[in-house]
Amino acid sequence: MKKHLVFIPVLVLFLCSTYKVEAIIMTNDIQKDTAVYYSVATSGLNYRDAPRGKVLGKFKALTKVKVIEKTGVLDTITKGEYYKIIGEWVGVKTKNRAKKVYVFSGFLDKEKTLNPLDVFSVYGHYYEEKKKIDFVVLSDSYPFHKAGAIIREEYLGDNEIKQHTVTKEYRKMFLFRMGVKETDTVFIYRKNTILKYKVKSLPLVATPNPYGSRKIVTEQDYLIGFNLTSKINTLVDGLSFYATIGEKSGALKPIIWEKIDASFFPTEVLEGKEVRKFMNNDFIETFRFTNNEYTYFLKVNRHQDRHRQLYYVVVRFNTKIVFNKILGVGGEGTFPAGLSFKDDKKNQTLKQWTGKIVENKPPVVFGFTNESFGCSEMFFLDKKTKSIYVKCDNRH
Repeated sequence: MKKHLVFIPVLVLFLCSTYKVEAIIMTNDIQKDTAVYYSVATSGLNYRDAPRGKVLGKFKALTKVKVIEKTGVLDTITKGEYYKIIGEWVGVKTKNRAKKVYVFSGFLDKEKTLNPLDVFSVYGHYYEEKKKIDFVVLSDSYPFHKAGAIIREEYLGDNEIKQHTVTKEYRKMFLFRMGVKETDTVFIYRKNTILKYKVKSLPLVATPNPYGSRKIVTEQDYLIGFNLTSKINTLVDGLSFYATIGEKSGALKPIIWEKIDASFFPTEVLEGKEVRKFMNNDFIETFRFTNNEYTYFLKVNRHQDRHRQLYYVVVRFNTKIVFNKILGVGGEGTFPAGLSFKDDKKNQTLKQWTGKIVENKPPVVFGFTNESFGCSEMFFLDKKTKSIYVKCDNRH
């Protein structure tokens, strides 16, 4: 939250009953004469001659406005059944309308920029009997609590929840909220190939949450993303796919492990009680993977099924150790992901990936765990940068 708050402090109330959550959400910090705002009322934003006054007309969705007066007059709007938004009536003008008019600030927001480090899951699921969709899941970080409809009313409320294509103003509003432009490119990392598609060429689809929906359907009961059904087939390939969005692609590639003699494993990292306990048996296998100046070492216990177990991972950059961690164990619902080996091509699922997402950050490595209640953790290959998570919208 920025300094110089305009309204009352943020207040969030959760009143839990069967499938019902009510939240009071404060709007953005509206500032005078300092920034461009956009109208985020999907069906258009009424402008008036005074706060709560006579309606003079309507701004189209995503019209640019400049705030020139703050009235101090507060008001509240309701979004659907579950959210209330507190805001202020403000005086604005536009490029084509110099005369001041008044709008409710709950329907104003700044333009967002997509985080260049966001990596999105690409997966497929059956949403009806024998009907399957493959798509880039984007809704993991969508701000559902903010104003601006992204799902048409015919798919909400008491109506039947249905998969459908998000079009026109609803598509524009979703992309605006995500910070995605129609001119951006979606990069799909598939095996050792990067597929490229312009955002404007991809249908935006809303599909029902596979784990069920509320009796009163809301926008949050949908997973939303780009439809790739005609371009890839995740269920047939049986592989892990990921995507980034922007002007330039990253350099992600799958890790396929090669068995090596234990003498090649870095000895300088064999310290600590946890590591010694892991290494203290006669059933350890050692594997290696190389990516440019980075060498990845893996220890697994061959006494168990080596495709699904705990892993000790060490990464060396030239001669320096930049990462070492035991992976594959965590809280409830976390368990080791499968591994891919050069000597077992039939069972390669390509769960682990590595490489740079953007040029000015260290490479990442991820995909060592399957998560029942979350998304895979991505580790940067240095000891300073905090880990982040894949955007997978796992609502289990």
